[in-house]
Amino acid sequence: MSTSSSGGAPAHERYDALDRPAGDELDAVVRAAAVVAGVPTATLNLFDGTRMCQVSTVGFRGTDSPLTESMCYLAAGSGEPLVHLPDARLVPEYAATPWVDGRAARVRFYASVPLTAPGGHVLGTLCVFDTEPGHLDERQAGALRGLAGVVVTLLERRRDARRAAELAALAEERRVLAAALLDTVDVGIVACDADGHLTLFNRTARAWHGVDADPGAEPADLPVRYDLRTADGGAALAPRDVPLLRALHGDPVDRFPFVIAAPGRPARHVEATARPLPRADGTVGGAVVVMTDVSGHRQSAARAAAALERHEALVRAQARLAEEQQVPAAVAARTCSAAREVVGGAGAAVLEPAAGDAAGDAAGDVAGDVAGGGAGRWVVRAATGDLAALDGSPLALAVPARAAAPAGTGGPAAGCAVVPLRHRGRLRGALLVAPGADGLEAEDLAALEVLAVPAAAALVNARTLQEARRTAAHDALTGLPNRAALLQALQEGLRRQERTGTHLAVLFLDLDGFKAVNDDLGHRAGDDLLVAVAARLRAVLRATDTPARWGGDEFVVLAEGLAVPADAHLLAARVAGAVAGEHAVRGPDGTARTVRIGTSAGVALSAPGPVAGDGAERAAQLVTAADDAMYEDKQARRRTRADEGRGVRGERSGA
Repeated sequence: MSTSSSGGAPAHERYDALDRPAGDELDAVVRAAAVVAGVPTATLNLFDGTRMCQVSTVGFRGTDSPLTESMCYLAAGSGEPLVHLPDARLVPEYAATPWVDGRAARVRFYASVPLTAPGGHVLGTLCVFDTEPGHLDERQAGALRGLAGVVVTLLERRRDARRAAELAALAEERRVLAAALLDTVDVGIVACDADGHLTLFNRTARAWHGVDADPGAEPADLPVRYDLRTADGGAALAPRDVPLLRALHGDPVDRFPFVIAAPGRPARHVEATARPLPRADGTVGGAVVVMTDVSGHRQSAARAAAALERHEALVRAQARLAEEQQVPAAVAARTCSAAREVVGGAGAAVLEPAAGDAAGDAAGDVAGDVAGGGAGRWVVRAATGDLAALDGSPLALAVPARAAAPAGTGGPAAGCAVVPLRHRGRLRGALLVAPGADGLEAEDLAALEVLAVPAAAALVNARTLQEARRTAAHDALTGLPNRAALLQALQEGLRRQERTGTHLAVLFLDLDGFKAVNDDLGHRAGDDLLVAVAARLRAVLRATDTPARWGGDEFVVLAEGLAVPADAHLLAARVAGAVAGEHAVRGPDGTARTVRIGTSAGVALSAPGPVAGDGAERAAQLVTAADDAMYEDKQARRRTRADEGRGVRGERSGA
């Protein structure tokens, strides 16, 4: 088992994972793991060289412990994708650990999945356990492995966020430089470091001097090296008079006249404004000079300002996308807004392949596919501005489009720009941007390509988290909310009831005859029956009702907004009547069979008014009361059937 990176630093340090709070998202995944496994306790463990840290726990207080005493370190070392121990006492290598023999705990049921980074390094484990023996079925095991993948994704996002913060600091330093440039009408721009060595010639400065910046040139040699003359074009400037060096030594320069007399080029009269570049700690980190051609070549100043504005808009957009990683629709909408801000587009749309694939992967292929309407292969997930009418629809309208191209390869785009959204080598979608009044320059297309990188990552992360949340809250067979989700919805319903003043009811349903179907026709028929019952529940219930699978052949319905208590019993009768009767299932040989079942139903009511005590406790009491009422209904139905049977036998005896 590898727990350190190839560069020698522990893997967890790259993820900034230990000795800090886990955060709401990781805590939510650990809670979801406990719900999926049906146990009261779960933990997220991370390893370093000597210890195991329980950074997030459910059902107990986490602590650090030596790796030599860790069940999870032992399990991770096995190399198995999931270690599943129905009873850890029966496995000698685990039975001797403090977590099993009573020194730390008395664990019986235990299951864990290693948290493996993309490079193959094991960061820790996602673990569930109980003090009673237990078992995971295949669906639970798969869900637990999926949640471990979500943990790794979140840890990677944390690492990416740290990198983004470092890039943001660098961008801030560059922004200070850009702000100094905006204080002047810029044409030629030159910068140096704290020692006076050149670090930057912009395009205009290179054209004027005929050469690029030479970092090795000594400050005293600059007048000769770059042919700097006095304002009359005669003598070379003294080093102390060079505007860049004057600003570096604390002497700001405003509109200082001099001449650039590069060999083989016409002499250029310029005015220079120079400023020092302060660091965050107040010291001088360098200087910048902006040179204006007094002959009137000012057009490039507007272009430089637009480039700076585009750059700053791109930095802001990347920062906002890094924050917006929760809801896919919100990420798509934020991407559209960011694209329009960066390039001044009239409209933008985020497209996704309708069936998870696309016609091509290269920029030109994607553009050609989109321009032809995509033949139904593309769906618009979000759109703004001139393209807002496309929002939520298949892309059926052919639009003149061209792919993003490297900067400097052409003029304004003739139609919409199409930029592929790729993440980890796979095409995830496309960004469609309609040009504004000034069109789209090659530099705009290059900026959109830069924006596409965090946008694609944010979309993928949001969809991964959304799917993990959906899986953790729903029954895998029927698609209905599971027990944990129902209890959460019931607590929220009780809080709403205090405001609305209406009645709330819990219906508990049990299928009469389900066991016989399962025993006679097999589990496939039983699964078909449960899916069919779930479908009838959805069909008969109101949009405001919440059906859930409680477990086995038991279902629970949360009904809110009832005017009078009698409405609950009417609803229960309607639901029971809809579920009871004949259902189509598959027999052991796959042929269609028809089975008949009955239903037993119980109702528990919550009257309007404040909810006394803990909401979770009240929710559990309501479900228990509905279960008891269902049991009484089942017993009454059995007595009725028994009485009817005795009556038939009595009539036959009398005959």
